[in-house]
Amino acid sequence: MYAFDSSTIDLCLNVFWWAKFRKTKAGIKLNTLYDITTQIPAFIHITNAPVNDVNAMDVIPYESEAYYIFDRGYVDYKRLYNITKHTAYFVIRAKKNLQFQYTQMNPVNERNGVMSDQTGKLTGFYIAKHYPEDIRKVVYYDKETNR
Repeated sequence: MYAFDSSTIDLCLNVFWWAKFRKTKAGIKLNTLYDITTQIPAFIHITNAPVNDVNAMDVIPYESEAYYIFDRGYVDYKRLYNITKHTAYFVIRAKKNLQFQYTQMNPVNERNGVMSDQTGKLTGFYIAKHYPEDIRKVVYYDKETNR
């Protein structure tokens, strides 16, 4: 199981002139694939600071049967479908405007916070082309944060 995220690291523009990303700033983006089991980074990719985070998804060395956890900034269904083609799995918080039509309701245990578990298709015009297979949508409620 892996978690993936990025951090932007500010640098001194006078020293790191090649890393300019604002008028008076320099910086790099450190994209890290963190192995949750071993608690060790498994993969690091460094880019210029202005590069969008989702671009780093193209260089992750995906493993078959592994789980990858992303935050909302990585919602790109073409890239997420690439994970599925590697016979791996992903977990991501969907955006509120997700266009989804369920075809199957899966059983849930509301005591553990799972409010619904559905299998279906993405229905947006481009999204459906980028992710043509069934996808699972799970709605979870966290009592501690009331979210």
